[in-house]
Amino acid sequence: MTVNHRSTSILLMVMIILSLALSACQGADPAQAQPEPGYNAMKISAPDCSYGGEIQSIEAINSATVRFTLCYPDAGFPAKVAFPTFAIQDTNVLNNSSGNPDEIVATGAYSGPFRVKQWNPGTSLVLEPNPTYWGIPARLDELTIRWAPSSGMRQAELQAKRADLIDQPDLRSLVIRTDPNYTLYTRPSLNVAYIGMNRSLPPFDNDQVRLAFAMIFNRDQMVETSFPVGSVIAQQFVPSTLTPGYSPVLRWHDMNHKEARELLKEANFDFSQTITMLYSSESTPALPSPNLVAFEVQTQLKELGIKVRLQRLTRNEVQAALDSGQVALYIDGFSADFPDATSFYDLNFIQNAQRFGTPYEDLVTAIQAASREPDAGARQLAYDRVNELLKNYALFIPIAHANSTLASLAQVGNVMAGPINESFSLMTTPSNTMTFFQETAPTSLWAADETSADTMRVGYLLYSSLTQYGLGGKGVEPALAEYWYSNEDLSEWTFDLRYGVAFSNGATLDANDVVATFAAQWDASNPNHAGQYSYFKRFFGEFLNHP
Repeated sequence: MTVNHRSTSILLMVMIILSLALSACQGADPAQAQPEPGYNAMKISAPDCSYGGEIQSIEAINSATVRFTLCYPDAGFPAKVAFPTFAIQDTNVLNNSSGNPDEIVATGAYSGPFRVKQWNPGTSLVLEPNPTYWGIPARLDELTIRWAPSSGMRQAELQAKRADLIDQPDLRSLVIRTDPNYTLYTRPSLNVAYIGMNRSLPPFDNDQVRLAFAMIFNRDQMVETSFPVGSVIAQQFVPSTLTPGYSPVLRWHDMNHKEARELLKEANFDFSQTITMLYSSESTPALPSPNLVAFEVQTQLKELGIKVRLQRLTRNEVQAALDSGQVALYIDGFSADFPDATSFYDLNFIQNAQRFGTPYEDLVTAIQAASREPDAGARQLAYDRVNELLKNYALFIPIAHANSTLASLAQVGNVMAGPINESFSLMTTPSNTMTFFQETAPTSLWAADETSADTMRVGYLLYSSLTQYGLGGKGVEPALAEYWYSNEDLSEWTFDLRYGVAFSNGATLDANDVVATFAAQWDASNPNHAGQYSYFKRFFGEFLNHP
């Protein structure tokens, strides 16, 4: 088969333009939605907001319109509901399966660009185009997803041409970086690696000590020696690609050992003490080489006479320790769940603020004001205030925004790698088939109760949410909802569904499916509430009717 790359590029450009045109429709406020005679519209609501969560009610206004009323304004709500754990499912499938993910998958009610052709747990997942998909049809006839835990194993599969595309190749390999038979794709960063300090624990309960630590490190050297090629030094907690959120004129404290020593002297810092620094040796996208970073931090502190003992634990042990609020100094990395500043700020400095110690009230107020501001310009000004406060309080030291990569055979076309998803439905190969290697096996094909990034990838391919993240980028675009709009203070969000969307089991999407899908996670008393739903709690707070 001969591939006309010029025609392919033109078609891809048209697709992107159409997608952007659809995105421009968001925010339009059409005529007020009216009830529909004869339609048995579902609604679920909390008596009030004292139960502790963000959502107050979810209701189907008519068969094509669903409304979320919130307990407080949330500018990031359209980005949150695009997450694959909130993919919409046919109500009958949910009810007949009682929310059991295996039974949901067995029903085969897909709404994404692909459907399952063959599922071989432990070996491979073979997908084919979903003929009822509402969007642009997938161009591949078959997509096989396999997994291998090490970058070397994945790279060997690519070099042997048993893979067309792999995630996270070994960037130390000159073959992948220089051989014209391979193409390397770098994802924009949506993460941060940092050194954290707990202001409630000595010696970091002294503001001058934290400020001194903020001036000690040669962060350029850390990025050069301990992070993948293409990673950038972090000036703030959020990367420069995130707007509103990133403040272009704000830079972190310069390295200044003289001033750091003077601050430590004024604070009566005890140089005879040994400070324990906690970290996990497990690689993550935000912190791919934690051991290198830990030794570099220890070495640079030693240059100023500060003694640090490294304590290495598993990732889960580290997170549990940080959540307890009893760790004074640590190294951690954070990857945003969705492309909105609320994913960085609200989660880390309000919901999980205990890892930095007792929250500063003015910082919490500033973050809440930014997340509840409807105007993008005013919201950026609010985040400028947040970033200034974070620099002054020095609760952390930003190190890097780490890039991650994909590598393909050169013959693979239309590859776009975003911070959250990839353009699988648009990709091409000469054979119209593709084998992709990721790091781990999907833990389930229905992602509502899952947390693994590799499982989320499969969720994007098989199911659709109300909104979606733009391919190769950060924006939020229409998906099952063609339009959405809010009230003036962002506490009420209304979604208008696409006409005639069909699940692959033949059922037609309507607003009750949206209510039923969210109710299964939100309402602990719902018969379809069959999991832990950690992402729901992470995004929206407490469950309704929780024990």
